Order: sequence, then C-alpha cells, then structure tokens
Amino acid sequence: MSSRPHQRRFTLLELLLVMVVIGITAGLLAPRMTGSIAAQRLQAQARVVISLSRKARALAAGEGRAYELVIDAEAKQLRLTCRRDPLAEADDPDDPEREAVREENEWSRPIPFQEDVTLSDLLFAGEPPAEDRELLPAIRFRADGTADDAELEFTLKEDTLRVVIDPHLGQARVLELEPEEQR
Repeated sequence: MSSRPHQRRFTLLELLLVMVVIGITAGLLAPRMTGSIAAQRLQAQARVVISLSRKARALAAGEGRAYELVIDAEAKQLRLTCRRDPLAEADDPDDPEREAVREENEWSRPIPFQEDVTLSDLLFAGEPPAEDRELLPAIRFRADGTADDAELEFTLKEDTLRVVIDPHLGQARVLELEPEEQR
C-alpha cells in the first residue's frame, strides 16, 4: 500500500475558465492602456517643444539675436535656428533669412515628432512678417526675452494637447483641454 498524499490537480474546465477571465480582463484594460500611451506620447512631444523653447530663449538672450523654433509639419520635425545677421552674407541659399544648420551645433539638429503624433493646428496672433511667408513657420524668440504669440496643437488618435507660447515671457506651457474642446 502506497503512503503518498492525495495530490490536487486542475481540471481542463478550471484552466479554461481562468484563461477566459484573463482574456476578458485584458480586453477591458487594453483600450485604457493604449489611451495612456497616446497621452504619454503627447506629453513627451510637449516636453520637446518646451525644452526647445527654453533653449531658444536662452540662446537669444545670451547672444543678443533672435532664435527660432522652426516647425516642419510635413516632415514631422522641429529644429532651432538663428536669424541671419543682416550685415552678413546669406550662407543658406534655400533659407536666406536663417543660418544654415551646422553639424557642430547640436542644438540645430532636427528633432522628429513622437511616433504617430501630428501637428493639427499652428496659430499665430497676427500676421507673420512679409519676409517670412515663404519660409517654414517658426516661433521667434528675441534677445529681450519676448517671443511670438503662438499655439501648437498636437494630436494622436482622439487625444489632443496644446502648447502655448507666452509672448511677454517667451515661455512655453501646456494648455490642458477639456474633453469637449478636444477634436
């Protein structure tokens, strides 16, 4: 006679029931997880704009000339550039009002948008100067700490986030949108 203790085993029905419960739970949580991923990507995009704005403002104040945050919505990228010294000869034939991007200037390298994030709206208070209409849109940061009055609206699926540039302080901040304001 064997003295082995009685061992409890799971039945196939019990295993299937556990798998169904796990599947239902995953199905309910998946949309929330993708929504939070979208929100995280939008927040990361806003942090990039805020960081580049701070950098442009600091460079403008430090060098005493205007810097710009150039927005290329088609290529889905942002970059910093500085306005060409009006007394110097243009060194970029494609963009004579701005200095050419140089590899030694790490701050001027293009930064791509976050994955699947698009620029849905770019608003400026007032008309851009006539000389800038042919160029890519840009937010100008001046040596006195002021900037163009602008708003950038980024979207990812149904989520929307707006970054506002304060014209008097030259600072960028995230504008929280109410759900009914989101597109």
